[in-house]
Amino acid sequence: MSKKDLNTLGYQNAPNIVVTPPGPKSKAMFQKIQKLIPQELYGLGRTDISNIIWESAKGDTVRDVDGNVYIDWTAGYHMANAGHSPPQVVEAVKNAISKIINTANWSHELRYEAAKKLLSISPSKLDTVVLGGGSGTEATLAAVEAARFFTKKNTVISLYTHYHGQSTVGQWWGRNINLLAAPSCNCDNCSFNLEYPDCGLFCAEFIEQVIKDQTHNNTAAIILEPWARYHGTPDGYLTKLRKVC
Repeated sequence: MSKKDLNTLGYQNAPNIVVTPPGPKSKAMFQKIQKLIPQELYGLGRTDISNIIWESAKGDTVRDVDGNVYIDWTAGYHMANAGHSPPQVVEAVKNAISKIINTANWSHELRYEAAKKLLSISPSKLDTVVLGGGSGTEATLAAVEAARFFTKKNTVISLYTHYHGQSTVGQWWGRNINLLAAPSCNCDNCSFNLEYPDCGLFCAEFIEQVIKDQTHNNTAAIILEPWARYHGTPDGYLTKLRKVC
Protein backbone atom coordinates (compact mmCIF):
# COMPACT_ATOMS: atom_id res chain seq x y z
CA MET A 1 0.00 0.00 0.00
CA SER A 2 1.43 3.38 -1.02
CA LYS A 3 1.85 6.38 1.28
CA LYS A 4 -0.91 8.08 -0.70
CA ASP A 5 -3.26 5.17 -0.01
CA LEU A 6 -2.39 5.25 3.70
CA ASN A 7 -3.29 8.94 3.87
CA THR A 8 -6.81 8.17 2.66
CA LEU A 9 -7.47 5.70 5.49
CA GLY A 10 -7.89 8.38 8.17
CA TYR A 11 -9.33 11.86 8.50
CA GLN A 12 -6.88 14.49 7.34
CA ASN A 13 -5.11 16.96 9.64
CA ALA A 14 -5.61 14.83 12.74
CA PRO A 15 -5.61 15.81 15.50
CA ASN A 16 -7.78 18.85 14.90
CA ILE A 17 -9.63 20.38 17.87
CA VAL A 18 -12.21 22.98 16.84
CA VAL A 19 -13.96 23.25 20.22
CA THR A 20 -12.74 22.36 23.71
CA PRO A 21 -13.84 18.77 24.40
CA PRO A 22 -16.30 17.69 25.48
CA GLY A 23 -18.12 20.14 23.22
CA PRO A 24 -21.72 21.32 23.60
CA LYS A 25 -23.15 18.58 21.37
CA SER A 26 -21.26 15.90 23.29
CA LYS A 27 -22.47 17.30 26.60
CA ALA A 28 -26.08 17.42 25.42
CA MET A 29 -25.98 13.86 24.05
CA PHE A 30 -24.25 12.60 27.18
CA GLN A 31 -27.08 13.95 29.32
CA LYS A 32 -29.53 11.90 27.24
CA ILE A 33 -27.36 8.78 27.42
CA GLN A 34 -27.07 9.02 31.20
CA LYS A 35 -30.82 8.63 31.53
CA LEU A 36 -30.80 5.31 29.66
CA ILE A 37 -27.44 3.66 30.41
CA PRO A 38 -26.18 3.11 33.99
CA GLN A 39 -22.86 4.94 34.11
CA GLU A 40 -21.60 2.65 36.89
CA LEU A 41 -21.71 -0.27 34.46
CA TYR A 42 -19.75 1.32 31.63
CA GLY A 43 -17.70 3.94 33.43
CA LEU A 44 -19.46 6.80 31.68
CA GLY A 45 -18.94 10.18 33.23
CA ARG A 46 -15.91 9.26 35.32
CA THR A 47 -13.82 11.75 33.35
CA ASP A 48 -14.54 14.47 30.82
CA ILE A 49 -12.83 12.32 28.19
CA SER A 50 -15.43 9.57 28.59
CA ASN A 51 -18.15 12.16 27.91
CA ILE A 52 -16.92 12.74 24.36
CA ILE A 53 -19.48 11.33 21.94
CA TRP A 54 -18.03 9.72 18.83
CA GLU A 55 -19.71 10.39 15.50
CA SER A 56 -17.55 8.34 13.13
CA ALA A 57 -14.11 6.82 12.77
CA LYS A 58 -11.76 6.17 9.88
CA GLY A 59 -8.42 4.41 9.92
CA ASP A 60 -6.64 5.49 13.09
CA THR A 61 -8.71 8.64 13.58
CA VAL A 62 -12.02 9.50 15.24
CA ARG A 63 -14.43 12.42 14.79
CA ASP A 64 -16.79 13.47 17.58
CA VAL A 65 -20.22 15.05 17.20
CA ASP A 66 -18.71 18.52 17.66
CA GLY A 67 -16.33 18.11 14.72
CA ASN A 68 -13.15 17.46 16.72
CA VAL A 69 -10.80 14.91 15.17
CA TYR A 70 -8.55 12.73 17.31
CA ILE A 71 -5.91 10.08 16.78
CA ASP A 72 -7.29 6.84 18.22
CA TRP A 73 -4.45 5.31 20.22
CA THR A 74 -6.79 2.62 21.57
CA ALA A 75 -7.60 1.03 18.19
CA GLY A 76 -11.27 1.13 19.13
CA TYR A 77 -10.31 -0.31 22.51
CA HIS A 78 -8.25 -2.99 20.76
CA MET A 79 -11.14 -4.09 18.53
CA ALA A 80 -10.00 -2.19 15.42
CA ASN A 81 -6.39 -3.24 15.04
CA ALA A 82 -6.75 -3.04 11.26
CA GLY A 83 -8.12 0.49 11.63
CA HIS A 84 -11.67 1.76 11.61
CA SER A 85 -13.65 0.77 8.52
CA PRO A 86 -10.70 -0.28 6.32
CA PRO A 87 -11.99 -0.66 2.74
CA GLN A 88 -10.85 -4.29 2.40
CA VAL A 89 -12.62 -5.34 5.61
CA VAL A 90 -15.77 -3.38 4.79
CA GLU A 91 -15.93 -5.01 1.35
CA ALA A 92 -15.39 -8.49 2.79
CA VAL A 93 -18.15 -7.95 5.36
CA LYS A 94 -20.53 -6.68 2.68
CA ASN A 95 -19.85 -9.71 0.51
CA ALA A 96 -20.39 -12.11 3.41
CA ILE A 97 -23.64 -10.64 4.76
CA SER A 98 -25.06 -10.25 1.26
CA LYS A 99 -25.11 -14.07 1.16
CA ILE A 100 -25.95 -14.96 4.75
CA ILE A 101 -25.82 -13.28 8.16
CA ASN A 102 -26.03 -16.14 10.65
CA THR A 103 -26.23 -19.92 10.35
CA ALA A 104 -26.94 -20.57 14.06
CA ASN A 105 -25.86 -24.18 14.70
CA TRP A 106 -25.82 -25.19 11.06
CA SER A 107 -22.54 -25.34 9.22
CA HIS A 108 -21.20 -23.24 6.36
CA GLU A 109 -18.17 -23.29 4.11
CA LEU A 110 -16.82 -20.12 5.73
CA ARG A 111 -16.64 -21.91 9.08
CA TYR A 112 -14.38 -24.49 7.49
CA GLU A 113 -12.21 -21.80 5.91
CA ALA A 114 -11.96 -19.91 9.22
CA ALA A 115 -11.04 -23.09 11.12
CA LYS A 116 -8.40 -24.02 8.54
CA LYS A 117 -6.87 -20.55 8.76
CA LEU A 118 -6.77 -20.64 12.57
CA LEU A 119 -5.12 -24.05 12.60
CA SER A 120 -2.51 -22.89 10.10
CA ILE A 121 -1.25 -20.30 12.59
CA SER A 122 -1.78 -22.36 15.76
CA PRO A 123 0.76 -24.53 17.63
CA SER A 124 1.55 -27.70 15.69
CA LYS A 125 0.01 -29.98 18.34
CA LEU A 126 -3.47 -28.65 17.60
CA ASP A 127 -5.48 -30.49 14.98
CA THR A 128 -8.99 -29.24 15.76
CA VAL A 129 -10.45 -25.86 16.59
CA VAL A 130 -13.71 -24.74 18.18
CA LEU A 131 -15.45 -21.78 16.59
CA GLY A 132 -18.02 -20.07 18.77
CA GLY A 133 -18.68 -17.28 21.20
CA GLY A 134 -19.32 -13.65 20.58
CA SER A 135 -16.45 -11.97 22.40
CA GLY A 136 -13.12 -12.25 24.13
CA THR A 137 -14.99 -12.49 27.43
CA GLU A 138 -16.42 -15.86 26.45
CA ALA A 139 -13.04 -17.01 25.19
CA THR A 140 -11.48 -16.06 28.53
CA LEU A 141 -14.13 -17.90 30.52
CA ALA A 142 -13.73 -20.97 28.33
CA ALA A 143 -9.95 -20.91 28.82
CA VAL A 144 -10.33 -20.70 32.59
CA GLU A 145 -12.80 -23.58 32.68
CA ALA A 146 -10.49 -25.64 30.47
CA ALA A 147 -7.57 -24.95 32.83
CA ARG A 148 -9.60 -25.97 35.86
CA PHE A 149 -10.80 -29.15 34.17
CA PHE A 150 -7.35 -30.14 32.92
CA THR A 151 -5.44 -29.42 36.16
CA LYS A 152 -8.22 -30.45 38.59
CA LYS A 153 -7.35 -27.26 40.50
CA ASN A 154 -9.57 -24.29 41.30
CA THR A 155 -7.58 -21.12 41.87
CA VAL A 156 -7.00 -18.62 39.08
CA ILE A 157 -4.51 -15.80 39.59
CA SER A 158 -4.83 -12.53 37.72
CA LEU A 159 -2.76 -9.35 37.92
CA TYR A 160 -3.76 -5.93 39.19
CA THR A 161 -5.47 -3.72 36.54
CA HIS A 162 -5.44 -6.43 33.85
CA TYR A 163 -8.73 -6.67 31.99
CA HIS A 164 -10.42 -9.94 31.07
CA GLY A 165 -13.93 -9.15 29.92
CA GLN A 166 -17.34 -7.77 30.76
CA SER A 167 -18.91 -10.82 32.36
CA THR A 168 -19.93 -10.72 36.01
CA VAL A 169 -16.80 -12.69 36.89
CA GLY A 170 -14.59 -11.12 34.24
CA GLN A 171 -15.19 -7.60 35.51
CA TRP A 172 -13.62 -8.50 38.84
CA TRP A 173 -10.51 -10.31 37.71
CA GLY A 174 -7.60 -8.26 38.93
CA ARG A 175 -9.66 -6.82 41.82
CA ASN A 176 -9.25 -9.67 44.29
CA ILE A 177 -12.92 -10.66 44.32
CA ASN A 178 -13.65 -14.38 43.96
CA LEU A 179 -10.32 -14.85 42.22
CA LEU A 180 -6.82 -14.25 43.56
CA ALA A 181 -5.00 -11.12 42.40
CA ALA A 182 -1.26 -10.46 42.44
CA PRO A 183 0.89 -7.38 41.73
CA SER A 184 1.39 -6.63 38.07
CA CYS A 185 4.62 -5.87 36.20
CA ASN A 186 4.15 -2.10 36.52
CA CYS A 187 7.65 -0.64 36.25
CA ASP A 188 6.31 2.93 36.48
CA ASN A 189 4.64 2.27 39.82
CA CYS A 190 6.26 -0.86 41.22
CA SER A 191 4.40 -2.52 44.08
CA PHE A 192 7.77 -3.44 45.58
CA ASN A 193 9.47 -0.04 45.05
CA LEU A 194 12.14 -1.63 42.87
CA GLU A 195 13.76 -0.41 39.64
CA TYR A 196 13.84 -2.34 36.36
CA PRO A 197 16.06 -4.08 35.26
CA ASP A 198 17.99 -4.22 38.55
CA CYS A 199 14.91 -5.75 40.19
CA GLY A 200 15.49 -9.02 38.35
CA LEU A 201 11.75 -9.11 37.64
CA PHE A 202 10.95 -9.78 41.27
CA CYS A 203 7.23 -9.33 40.51
CA ALA A 204 7.32 -12.57 38.50
CA GLU A 205 9.21 -14.38 41.25
CA PHE A 206 6.69 -13.13 43.80
CA ILE A 207 3.88 -14.95 42.01
CA GLU A 208 5.66 -18.23 42.78
CA GLN A 209 5.31 -17.38 46.47
CA VAL A 210 1.64 -16.57 45.93
CA ILE A 211 1.13 -20.00 44.38
CA LYS A 212 2.86 -21.78 47.26
CA ASP A 213 1.68 -19.73 50.23
CA GLN A 214 -1.77 -18.46 49.28
CA THR A 215 -3.11 -21.18 46.99
CA HIS A 216 -1.19 -24.12 48.49
CA ASN A 217 -0.24 -25.20 44.96
CA ASN A 218 -3.90 -25.30 43.97
CA THR A 219 -3.47 -22.94 41.01
CA ALA A 220 -5.16 -23.88 37.75
CA ALA A 221 -3.93 -20.91 35.72
CA ILE A 222 -2.45 -17.45 35.71
CA ILE A 223 -4.31 -15.09 33.42
CA LEU A 224 -2.93 -11.77 32.23
CA GLU A 225 -2.69 -9.35 29.35
CA PRO A 226 0.51 -10.24 27.44
CA TRP A 227 0.96 -6.50 26.89
CA ALA A 228 -0.50 -4.74 29.91
CA ARG A 229 -2.67 -1.92 28.60
CA TYR A 230 -1.91 0.56 31.39
CA HIS A 231 1.84 0.19 31.74
CA GLY A 232 3.23 -2.25 29.19
CA THR A 233 5.21 -5.42 29.90
CA PRO A 234 8.98 -5.36 30.53
CA ASP A 235 11.32 -7.52 28.47
CA GLY A 236 11.80 -10.96 29.95
CA TYR A 237 8.72 -10.87 32.18
CA LEU A 238 6.61 -13.36 30.24
CA THR A 239 9.56 -15.75 29.88
CA LYS A 240 10.21 -15.68 33.61
CA LEU A 241 6.53 -16.04 34.46
CA ARG A 242 6.34 -19.04 32.15
CA LYS A 243 9.15 -20.69 34.12
CA VAL A 244 7.24 -19.99 37.34
CA CYS A 245 4.21 -21.72 35.87
